[in-house]
Amino acid sequence: MKIYPRMKLFYNWMKTIQKGPRIGSFQWQGRNSTTNLELNPGTTPSGLDDYPRASHPSKDEYHVDIKCWMAMSSNVLLNLAILAHDSDWLPTITADQQLFNNLTLLDQLHWSEQSHGYFDYGYH
Repeated sequence: MKIYPRMKLFYNWMKTIQKGPRIGSFQWQGRNSTTNLELNPGTTPSGLDDYPRASHPSKDEYHVDIKCWMAMSSNVLLNLAILAHDSDWLPTITADQQLFNNLTLLDQLHWSEQSHGYFDYGYH
């Protein structure tokens, strides 16, 4: 359990720094909307230049991959908080886990009925 405090710090940092514009949404920060060097500005903060991303970066976009990563992370951190008897943080991580794993919200944010799939939201 020595790694738990570091995982908790990293989780809270990601939750704060990559927060999206809508409740329960996340976006990879750092896309350059003013560059003329790329046809489709990359998302290097994600670790990969994932495509498709919106061709016109804005603060209004949000990304399904980090949404899923944060949902899984909240599951893991909730279990670790229980094992560590971290009663001060349990209400916070429990609320996060419920919000980030809410499938109705996932559908509202990312589901495309037309394409029958989950997608990033942004200006294409």
